[in-house]
Amino acid sequence: MNAERIHSNLLIVLALALSTIPRISIGQEQWIQKRSGHGITVYESAGSGKFKTVKVHAVLDGTIQKLVAILQAVDQNKDWVYATKRSYLVDKTNDSNLVYYAETSLPWPMKNRDQPIHMIIRYIDSILTVTTTGVPDRLPVNEGLIRIRKFSGIWKVVPLNSNQLQIDYILSVDPNGSLPPWLVNLFVSKGPFETFLRLSEKLIE
Repeated sequence: MNAERIHSNLLIVLALALSTIPRISIGQEQWIQKRSGHGITVYESAGSGKFKTVKVHAVLDGTIQKLVAILQAVDQNKDWVYATKRSYLVDKTNDSNLVYYAETSLPWPMKNRDQPIHMIIRYIDSILTVTTTGVPDRLPVNEGLIRIRKFSGIWKVVPLNSNQLQIDYILSVDPNGSLPPWLVNLFVSKGPFETFLRLSEKLIE
């Protein structure tokens, strides 16, 4: 499929999506519901920049222990994190404080993105908090890839019972380079939904 056809198809999808999404308010933010199903709801906010912030609210079967094990196994991210081509551990202070590398695949003719990410896992009073922050200068830039310069994510996970989790996740990312914001925003709304759908499957394996 050539670049012109990709552009045309994505414009059609975006137009259809924008014609049907309801606007809702959550806390101090104005959010737009983008996708919902399988216990997962994805919202977008325009935020303060040209790229949108994403919020995911999910209720999934599983345990805190299983979720932490999945998050710590960074070399297996391609099995559940949307569009991950490869990932590996860079450095680990301990099981709750580590840096890993990830490469994200984008459709041709766009270049893949990559980034090192610092992850901190905290578990206090039965609440799990995970922060992920891009550290773009932690590793040299790989030839042929574009380094993501701005990335931040935070997970808040509360067990509802012995085998069910409520997860709230907020992601803000600027993929850098010449990608138009509307294309990035479309990709970002699909990515979190597919990621959490695959995560729900891994939690019950």
